Amino acid sequence: MGCGTGNLTVRAKRASPGCDMVATDPDPRALQRARRKTEGMTGLVFARAYAQELPFGDGEFDQALCSMMLHHLDGATVVAAASELFRVLRPGGGLHVVDVRGDALAQLFGDAGFDCTVEGFGRIRLAGRITYLRATRPA
Repeated sequence: MGCGTGNLTVRAKRASPGCDMVATDPDPRALQRARRKTEGMTGLVFARAYAQELPFGDGEFDQALCSMMLHHLDGATVVAAASELFRVLRPGGGLHVVDVRGDALAQLFGDAGFDCTVEGFGRIRLAGRITYLRATRPA
């Protein structure tokens, strides 16, 4: 969710070339750039979508990844996005989140129904302290 211009999508696909991926972003220009970067890669689809209105069925995905985009959303939208991620993941599905929202990430996704674990913290020069969160939709 929130793939932007596709840099992380490329890395994820190279790390798991056999898996099927759907990468979403609301910005058509960012998606266009992402498509160019992934030309020739198979098992990868880009879809224009807002985080709070994912155009997928309930339980459609095994895993989800959200990196450095939640902090761009206002309070109500980030709550809706967390609920949408819960909805589209199958029971037992995993979610990986990296963002600058700190310990509030675990609270946010816990409130959405996930079992959450803060895996660690890091620092990005321009963004500051980031949190690595792993969450699971209970089976």
